[in-house]
Amino acid sequence: MMQMLYLSGAGIYEGKLKEVNNTYRARIFGSIPGVTTAYPAEPIDVRPLAAAKPDVVFISDPWHNFWDPCDTYPDCPSLYEGIEDLADAGGTAIVIESGDSQFYYEETLRLLSHIPRSGVAIRSETHRFRFESRNRPIFYLPHGTYKEMQHLPLEKNHDVLFSGSEHPDSYPVRARIATALRSTENNFNVDWLPHPSDSPHDVIGLHFWNRASFSRLGVAGTNAYKCLTMRYLELPAAGALAIGDVPSEAPCLEEHLVVVRDGMGPFEIRDAISDALHDPNYFERVRKAQEHVYAHHSFKDHAMRVCKEIEKELL
Repeated sequence: MMQMLYLSGAGIYEGKLKEVNNTYRARIFGSIPGVTTAYPAEPIDVRPLAAAKPDVVFISDPWHNFWDPCDTYPDCPSLYEGIEDLADAGGTAIVIESGDSQFYYEETLRLLSHIPRSGVAIRSETHRFRFESRNRPIFYLPHGTYKEMQHLPLEKNHDVLFSGSEHPDSYPVRARIATALRSTENNFNVDWLPHPSDSPHDVIGLHFWNRASFSRLGVAGTNAYKCLTMRYLELPAAGALAIGDVPSEAPCLEEHLVVVRDGMGPFEIRDAISDALHDPNYFERVRKAQEHVYAHHSFKDHAMRVCKEIEKELL
């Protein structure tokens, strides 16, 4: 059985009430036989942790990101020292997860070039082109559902949940939906929840999934990089239909979305929302969407698949 040490920056972000996905991802990896996890609360030297000589060290998001910037962000040091020494001393294979930060590809490429048995894990297929010329294995480890997300109350207090950023440069489709909600005549009861970095709040993780469950619809939408964002999975998992464009990474979601297509204007988006709200089969759609994201987008399944791929490609 492959022995893996999974290192995550989750401990650094935990308690700041802004980032929970890395924590859940680490816990799920830790439930897989042969995987030991560590998510320290501050930058550390990894060499003592690797004294047991694991076959693989998986390093999740090894640089500061926008949740935990250094004073000179994005020119920050690694959260982990001694990574290269692990491979040099014991021949340990290294997998580096590129994470959500957009700034540290050069640092990742440098490590890959210095460590013979190494690979990179990506959270979006849109990141693949950055690494595919480096002759290293690429492991696709996207967002996924967690069992803690699941809610399905029959009571719905809001028509639409709009959560997170609506900046058009970051989330162009989400911005179009916000315009439709604000600038057209409608009687939608909208629950507006800002991004926690714009207006600090603790409605994340379990609190967010519970809040989403009381809206009939929730706004998703790909980002500027056309990535499959977490909203596409956590909203239906929590019992709300997602509104957004169809992500190229998951075209199977189309039948479970309120689809916003290219060229749709504010009034067309408004009408699509209204049709979904008045659909007599609404709760059946929610049930099927929830079943789909748990059957086909479970993060536990993603993690177990990637562990098998790492063992095959690097050991």
